Amino acid sequence: MRATRIFAPCLFALVFSNHLLAQDNPAYDENTSTLTIPAVDGIDSAGQYQDIVLQTSDGENWQMIAGNAGRQISEISSVELIKIDSFPTQIILEVAGTFNSGCPSIGHIVTRLTGTEFEVSVNYTYIPNPSEIGCTAALVDFSKFILLPVYGLDAGDYTYTVNSDVLTSNNTGSFTLDEDNFYLE
Repeated sequence: MRATRIFAPCLFALVFSNHLLAQDNPAYDENTSTLTIPAVDGIDSAGQYQDIVLQTSDGENWQMIAGNAGRQISEISSVELIKIDSFPTQIILEVAGTFNSGCPSIGHIVTRLTGTEFEVSVNYTYIPNPSEIGCTAALVDFSKFILLPVYGLDAGDYTYTVNSDVLTSNNTGSFTLDEDNFYLE
């Protein structure tokens, strides 16, 4: 019975992992002595700084050679909560909207938990040289599934906010974990 309770959520996560897990790990390149960090939280916002590249020439001192400010998507039209009640409970947000052209695409997605509040930052990125590639001027729909990291949390009420910098009426919500969301050994 316990194997069944574990198997179903794990299978779901594995099948949809490319769609759910959005944040990459930092990567070190020995050939160039660079460390690339996909996203760094700021005081004001999750994922406020992105694509940070640090380089060392002596193995001890690091210098930042590249980085960008996170740019939250403002064209979000809906955020739908999906709660999978099998144990452990999984919480997934489906974020959907429409870009005003084919140039932007979904970039880094960063989630930060403070107390009982999840702050989700869904950012966009542009095609580097749209004049060389060409972008459609048509509206382009997008949809992204975001798995909230709720395993290990205590039972209780939790809230979420998606893109607080461009907050609209449908970007917030709440959910309840009816029991502690972890196994006791």
